[in-house]
Amino acid sequence: MILYLYIQIKSADDIRFSSPVNSWLQSLKPDLTCAELDNHSENFLINQTVKLVLGASKVILHLDMSDGQSIAAIRMIFEALRKAQKPTLALAEGSHKQLESMFKMIKLTPNKISSDKEAEALIANFLNP
Repeated sequence: MILYLYIQIKSADDIRFSSPVNSWLQSLKPDLTCAELDNHSENFLINQTVKLVLGASKVILHLDMSDGQSIAAIRMIFEALRKAQKPTLALAEGSHKQLESMFKMIKLTPNKISSDKEAEALIANFLNP
């Protein structure tokens, strides 16, 4: 299973309802599993996402971040990524100092992106090397 994981780390007022590349991804790879959550998500959703990360053969991690927002609720997902050690493409919109430290800990270097087209190109290359 290939997992596309869209995580928003923002204030509750700035959360979008879905990933901006989700429909494009579904047309590119219909069997892709998509999970979307944010730093305000409930424990049940986070626990289900951890299971998906551990079961995936590849992970596309798409982060949409604002610095200063709490990441306490989603730390388990990053721990799962570290444990799983699966091929992972990380995309980062915005910045977050705590997450930058976490990336180093899990040995993940995110690709900084500023547009959906950049995300789509990186994802296409990752899925079709």
